Amino acid sequence: MVGILQTNNLIAKIIANVLVVIANYVLSKIFVFTGGTAK
Repeated sequence: MVGILQTNNLIAKIIANVLVVIANYVLSKIFVFTGGTAK
């Protein structure tokens, strides 16, 4: 039971890290695109 919880926690951390990376990538692309066109 403890092993399953630890595995799920590890998977959750990995998914969270991936989502953060994707979010940062998308936000940076949007920022560069809008900032470049605005200026």
